[in-house]
Amino acid sequence: MKTNISKWVEAIKENKFSSYGIRWIAEDESYNIGDIARNSYEWDIENDISTYETDEPVELDGTCAIELVIDRTFDEDDEISEAIEEVLKNHNGYWGTPVLLGSDRCEYGNDNGEIIMEDAKVIAK
Repeated sequence: MKTNISKWVEAIKENKFSSYGIRWIAEDESYNIGDIARNSYEWDIENDISTYETDEPVELDGTCAIELVIDRTFDEDDEISEAIEEVLKNHNGYWGTPVLLGSDRCEYGNDNGEIIMEDAKVIAK
């Protein structure tokens, strides 16, 4: 599946979130633009699976995504495009369909570049 980068750039420019991230959705997820993505779950390091798949799931306070490091106020369209393309390229081994999320409340996760976005809104897919 090819991502339409120009539509993602427009979505970022049209939305006024403080943070943006890309999430690869699971098989049992399906979103429309405007939906709030479900919260993610802690990772069971010992068994190398999401606790969502265990008998004792531990829900996080938001949705995990890979942070897009951009400044919507100052970055030009081509710089935003490059940031999107870089995340997609560096994480091309991820499974699922990528969606673009926006949020005003985020914290850093455990993985490199990971953020946990509260009330993450799907702004492009």
